[in-house]
Amino acid sequence: MSINSRSVISIILLLCATKGTIPQTLTATDGDLNYLASGITYTLSYQSNPDSQINPLVTGNESGDPIKFSFSGSPGATIRIQFVLPTTLSGGCDESLPCSFSPDALYWEEKTTRLNPNIPQNLTTDSSGRITLDLGATVSIPPGITRDEFHNRVICFAQNTVKGDTLSSSAELTALMYWAGGFYYPPDGDLGNLSRGVTYTIVPGSVGNPITPIVNGMERGQIPKLKFDVPTGITIWIKWILPRGIVSDDGNGSLPCRFAPDAVLCEETGGRFDPNQSDTIDVGSHCSVTLEIGITATVPVNVALGSYTAQIIIEAGYVGTPPAGSEMELLYTAGVSSHDIPERFTLLQNYPNPFNSSTTISYGLADASNVTIRIFDILGRRVTSLLGGFQHAGWHSIEWEAADMPTGVYYYRLEAGNSVLVKKLSLVR
Repeated sequence: MSINSRSVISIILLLCATKGTIPQTLTATDGDLNYLASGITYTLSYQSNPDSQINPLVTGNESGDPIKFSFSGSPGATIRIQFVLPTTLSGGCDESLPCSFSPDALYWEEKTTRLNPNIPQNLTTDSSGRITLDLGATVSIPPGITRDEFHNRVICFAQNTVKGDTLSSSAELTALMYWAGGFYYPPDGDLGNLSRGVTYTIVPGSVGNPITPIVNGMERGQIPKLKFDVPTGITIWIKWILPRGIVSDDGNGSLPCRFAPDAVLCEETGGRFDPNQSDTIDVGSHCSVTLEIGITATVPVNVALGSYTAQIIIEAGYVGTPPAGSEMELLYTAGVSSHDIPERFTLLQNYPNPFNSSTTISYGLADASNVTIRIFDILGRRVTSLLGGFQHAGWHSIEWEAADMPTGVYYYRLEAGNSVLVKKLSLVR
C-alpha cells in the first residue's frame, strides 16, 4: 500500500492537534491534624517520613497529613499557582482556631523544594506534565477550647500562562482535638467512704456533694459528666449498657446497683432520661450535650471493706445515621470504709487508761445528733468541755490533752440527744 504526500501531511496535522489538546486537571486531597492538645501551637509540613509531619508531639498521639494538590497537563508548561488561604479554622458556636501558612509551608514534590504559598508561584510541569504540591499549616489551639473538630477550605488556582486557561480546586483542612471522636473524657463517677448496711444514691443536678443520704458524715460523691459536641438543630439517639453490680477489685464481692428512670440529666435542656432504655435528645440551638449519670448502690452489711468498680458503656449518634455511633466507657468506683454505723449509742473506755498527759475517747452514734463531751473531777465539778455540736451517725473519737491537770480520777460524760453515758478515767503523773 502506498501513502501519498497528502496523507502524510494529514497524519502530521492530526498528531499536532492531538498534542495540543492534552487535558489539564487539578485535583485536591484533604489535610488534617489529629489528637491536638489545648494551649499548643502545631506545625504541619510535608516530610518524607509521614510519622513526623506534625510537631510538637505533646499527647504522643498527634498525627497529620498536609493538603495535596495535583496538576496534570502538557509537559514543560508554565503554570501560575495561587492560593486563597484561611486565617482560622471554624468549630462552630463562635469557637475557632488561628491558622497561618509559613513562607516554606508549600512543598513541590517533583523539584523537592519548598515554596511560599502566600504569593503566586510560576511552576513548570515535569516530563509527565505533572506538578504535585503539599501544603502544610500552623494551627494554634487556645486554652479553654470546648469544640472537638474545626474546619476550613483552601482554594488553589492553576493558570496556564500561555493559554490563559485557569483551573480551580479546593480541599478541607481539619483539626481534631485529643478528645475528638464525639465524646469528651470526663472524670469517673465515685461514691466514697460508704458505710455497710446503707443504700446510697448519686443524684444528677445536685449542687455540692451529690451523694445521699449522709450517714457517717464522711461520704463523698462525684457524678460523671458525659459531654460531646453536636451541630445545632439535630436529634441524637443514645443507648446505655448498664451494670447490675459494682464489683470488688478482687472479684469476690459486689454492691448491687440500679439506675432510676430519671437517672440521666441533660444540662443544656434540663430534660431527664431513663438510661434503662434507648432514647433521643433534641439538641435545639445548643452546641453540645452534657449528660449527668446518677446511680443507686446498696452496701450489704457483710460486704468486705475496699474498692469496687462498675463499667457503663454509652453509644450515641445522629438520628438518621447508621446504628453504629460513637462509643465510650464510663467508670463508677465505690469505696466501702470502716465508717460503719453502730447499732446503739456507745461510749468506749478511753485509751490509754491510766494515762500521763493525753488520752483518746471513742464513741458511736446510731443516729445523727447534737453531741457534747464534758470532763468532770471526782467532786462533780466540770473541768473542761471537749465537744459541742452536730455529728453524723458512725464512730467518732476525740483526744483530751490533760497536761495541766493534776493527778486524779476524772469522769467523761457523753450526751447525744436524750441519751447520756459516763465513764471513769485516771490521770497519773
